[in-house]
Amino acid sequence: QACGGDFVGTGTQISVNPNVTTTYFVRGEGGCVTPYGCAQITVNVSPLPDLPSAISASNSFCANQPNQLSVDAQANALSYNWTLPEGWSGSSTNNSIVIQTGSVGGSISVYAQNACGVGPIRTLTANVTSVNASILDIGGTLSAQAQNADYQWLNCSDFSVLDGETGSELIPALQGSYAVEVTENGCSDTSACVEVLITEADVVSSGLNWAAYPNPTNDILNVA
Repeated sequence: QACGGDFVGTGTQISVNPNVTTTYFVRGEGGCVTPYGCAQITVNVSPLPDLPSAISASNSFCANQPNQLSVDAQANALSYNWTLPEGWSGSSTNNSIVIQTGSVGGSISVYAQNACGVGPIRTLTANVTSVNASILDIGGTLSAQAQNADYQWLNCSDFSVLDGETGSELIPALQGSYAVEVTENGCSDTSACVEVLITEADVVSSGLNWAAYPNPTNDILNVA
């Protein structure tokens, strides 16, 4: 009398490698064993994680900017492994990750894993758009080097907007530190701050007529 199921082998032990949870039966034959007595054992199989869903981002990124990526959570995943392009930063063992992009693109990949091993790898090829936010200071005139972009000049003392200063050049009226926010191809970046010193020579070269009196003085000096 069979114990049930398909025949898989004989002997005091066998090796099995089921893909799904399976119950195995065994019975002894001959000698002093109980005739037709069957024992059973169930081998529980935990499947490997599936291929993660598509990464929740387009393949276009702005350089040196924060972003968040994610895939759908899997019920049979214990953790996730993320790999980012060179020069990018971010770390996570969850199905989402906060990243800082770099200046070049590359491959983003993620896979899920559990106690039985790792699942297939999901990849996304990332393209990076860089913004030229450099400034030239030519005799106190600040010039953004990006062409055909949008510009907004800023006062670096508090990074407040300079009203009306949206051209590629800035001629500061006051001594201070200035920067420009440049937007091109849907991405924005802010330049380093540039210190501008207003000297007497700058005032003279501006073409303004002015006079200081009394001269000499050891008290109040009037400028007009």
